[in-house]
Amino acid sequence: MLGRTAASLFWMSRYQERAQNITRLMEVAYRGAIMAYDGQAEGHHWQFALAGSGAETGYHEKHDELHSRHVTNYMVFSKDNPISIRNCLELSRNNARAVRTGDSRRASSREAREGTQECVARLPGSLTDTGPY
Repeated sequence: MLGRTAASLFWMSRYQERAQNITRLMEVAYRGAIMAYDGQAEGHHWQFALAGSGAETGYHEKHDELHSRHVTNYMVFSKDNPISIRNCLELSRNNARAVRTGDSRRASSREAREGTQECVARLPGSLTDTGPY
């Protein structure tokens, strides 16, 4: 039982870290896109975000052209993207649920679980492929 708890805590943290990394990658792509210079290929930064996260193939299976809104929705909200921020947070929440305990000594895992639950609850509930835009 201790091994299952340790594994759940590990994966909870790993999925949270992955969501943070995707968030940073999207922020870099966004900042690069708004500061693009003349002569630079349009969508270059968004292509970098997809390639850097390993989601390029999945994105192009779903979308024909590279558009900032499509990339953002795919990387943040898409249930079809296994590494989207939404999926990472949901997987983290599921692992946090496995660690539930009434033991007050494990307050840190309770706080992490509650924080993850709050973050998932703030995500838009019913999203289409076009997302919240």
